[in-house]
Amino acid sequence: SDPPVQLISLLGGSPDQQGSWWDENGNSYPDMFIPDTASTGTFIYVVPGAGGCGNDTAEVFIELFQAPNAGVGGAIAVCATDDAVNLFDALGGTPDPGGTWDDIDATGALTDSIFDATAVALGTYEFDYELPANGTCPPASATLLVTVGLGASAGVGGNDTVCGGVVHDLFGSLGGNPDLGGVWSDDLGTGSLNGSEVNAWELVPGATTPFTYTVTTPGCGDVSATVILVVTEYPDPGIGGPVVVCTGSSPIALFDQLGGSPDPGGEWYGPNAQLHGPTFDPLSDPGGSYTYLLPGTAPCNDTTAVLQLFIEEPPNAGADSSIVICTNAEDLYLFDALGGEPSLNGTWIDVDGTDALSMDTLLVDSLDMGTYEFQYLVSVIGCGTDTARVLVQVVDGVQIVGLSSVCNEQDRTYTVSFTIEGGDPASYSISGLNGSLSPSAPYVFLSEVLFTGQDFYAVVTDSNDCAGQIVEGVSPCDFEDDVFVPGAFTPDGDGINETLQVPGIESFPSNSLIIFNRWGDVVFEASGYDNRTIVWDGTSDKAAFSGPLPDGTYFYVLDLGDGSDARRGYIYLQR
Repeated sequence: SDPPVQLISLLGGSPDQQGSWWDENGNSYPDMFIPDTASTGTFIYVVPGAGGCGNDTAEVFIELFQAPNAGVGGAIAVCATDDAVNLFDALGGTPDPGGTWDDIDATGALTDSIFDATAVALGTYEFDYELPANGTCPPASATLLVTVGLGASAGVGGNDTVCGGVVHDLFGSLGGNPDLGGVWSDDLGTGSLNGSEVNAWELVPGATTPFTYTVTTPGCGDVSATVILVVTEYPDPGIGGPVVVCTGSSPIALFDQLGGSPDPGGEWYGPNAQLHGPTFDPLSDPGGSYTYLLPGTAPCNDTTAVLQLFIEEPPNAGADSSIVICTNAEDLYLFDALGGEPSLNGTWIDVDGTDALSMDTLLVDSLDMGTYEFQYLVSVIGCGTDTARVLVQVVDGVQIVGLSSVCNEQDRTYTVSFTIEGGDPASYSISGLNGSLSPSAPYVFLSEVLFTGQDFYAVVTDSNDCAGQIVEGVSPCDFEDDVFVPGAFTPDGDGINETLQVPGIESFPSNSLIIFNRWGDVVFEASGYDNRTIVWDGTSDKAAFSGPLPDGTYFYVLDLGDGSDARRGYIYLQR
């Protein structure tokens, strides 16, 4: 057990360092001697001679002794009933036999290595195991502390009755003072045991079921105690929870709404804690908490389960409907298209997968012309579902292209024309502007003659009822003078130029016109001259000149009624 040593350090004198070592068998040997692996023997140190001198040698004899091993001491516990404890077996390591034991506390209970715990009082005692020196090796010893005790307690078993609806801790059924650290066993293998706890509902009511607690003490062995359980019937009220009932629905049996496996025979209590019958009628009973109570038999207490009754309106998705919209319409809030009085808490289903539905808004510009179905679904827990569908027909609206207006400078009138496209050609309608529409494509509208002082406005629609297209504008004509009074007209009965037409006069409805003959007599006068209903045809209604007037030159004064100066000139009448 000694540490390694250099052989040269064992030589006396001052040996030279350049020598080498050899064992007694003539084998080269290292300078370091390691006791754990070496053997007893003679080792020779040889220093080679120089200058004709021979080699010089020196010998070292080394004898090895085995160090005594008393093992490893420690502490053990023994039972007070054990009369033959072998202390040598309690030592750790690999102790050498043949040593002696020293009874430090003079118990008188030690014979060789055998200790009699029955001969001493409870307590802790010290014993030393000793081995003598061997050669140069010192003696060895190990100390063993032995504690004499009574061992652990498993408590006192017995019979116990528990409720069949609980988790029961078996320690509560043991008497005495059981020590912890033991193990409970399910003697009949019921499968109800988890640690020290028993699921009482897994046991047969009325039957006796044993469970054993075992505690092991080193040196004293096992001790155990058995508890015999009897389980009484648990009054199971089932599982309560929320229940939704629709207004107007039939009465329901409250017992049927309980979850789990409730036992019959209990009583129901309403929200006011008053006794209630076994049924719930949404027409007469209020919503709230309804309690089912089952009486318990000791050791089981009374048990309850509570149902929360909610009365809800049945789902209402409204009525099916259909709607026609135009490709150029604004986005549509689909809820407004439903018939009836639908609930607001529904969801929309894009039946045709258009991808044009954003929540409850239809993105019209994402749809082509056609018919699409959208379904509105309303769900009420406990009341089922209701659906309504909206059929959306997307149609094309009318479009106006090629708008133009042409001035007739001679008559001081103009016409408007445009082409109608899209929509339903068979139902094209133009309001606000008279004219004609070609019967086939291209559908060109040509207005009647418009006066130059008159703006134009028209609305074009069709049976699709899309937003009408508005056509509007002003006269394209531009004259130096607003009206034109011709120098002559010929009321001779040939149907041509029979009346005095004053182009542009229609734009001045407050006008007045007076006609004089060459002698200054008034032969015609009118207000609101309009070339149609109020017009001069070459006759006079004056008493002195009643009837057709003769050919000749006549003079006029025309006041437009707009604050401008009156126009004056002459007209030649020729029959």
